Amino acid sequence: MTSNLTVPQEVADDKIDLLDKGQKDVSRIQQRMCCVSREILPISLLLRCVKSPDGVLVADLKRNLPGRGIWVRAKRSVVEKGIKKQAFSRGLKSKVQVPAEFVADIEAHLKLNLLNQLKMANKAGAVITGAHAIEMNLPRSMMLLFHAQGASSEGIKKLEDEFLRQKCKFIGVNSLSSDDFSLVFGASHAIHAAILRTQVGDAVLKALKLWLNYAEVEPLHPQLLMN
Repeated sequence: MTSNLTVPQEVADDKIDLLDKGQKDVSRIQQRMCCVSREILPISLLLRCVKSPDGVLVADLKRNLPGRGIWVRAKRSVVEKGIKKQAFSRGLKSKVQVPAEFVADIEAHLKLNLLNQLKMANKAGAVITGAHAIEMNLPRSMMLLFHAQGASSEGIKKLEDEFLRQKCKFIGVNSLSSDDFSLVFGASHAIHAAILRTQVGDAVLKALKLWLNYAEVEPLHPQLLMN
């Protein structure tokens, strides 16, 4: 959810320090200013970027790279706008080279992080695959419901209607391919997967939020707040 704290647009750029002070600063801050929109937002909604020694803009997705960092809203369109308007060079107060694949690489990394979190949840026994098995386990506490992109609309509706009937709060997502399912769950026939409400399930939810927010993809039924 966007904070209602904003910096007045008339404030000059040179009066605003958009940069953090490095790792000690990163570890204690809860909010930063987006270098594009000038909104003050929780860092959970932001990406940190740094300038490499050779002058290249690097997305510090783990927030552990040295040097002063600049922050941007974790949305693909905002990052693209920032590149177009040279917001990163202005904020860093020096010319910075932005790789051609910068925007796409962030999205790919965030998706890979989601798949890795799903793998860990699966190994921890926090995943139920297959529509029948999922229905048989309701009303166990499930927070996420993934459907492979090849899943039929009828199958998705039937399963999600059962979740709604039993008043289960969940997020329905159909943005992963059948190849993603095979990679994560090791079963090529799996087209539905439910994530249990556990600590590892929370990690999946966090990774999912980052990916969906950045890619600006709407979940099917966002019964859980996405911000």
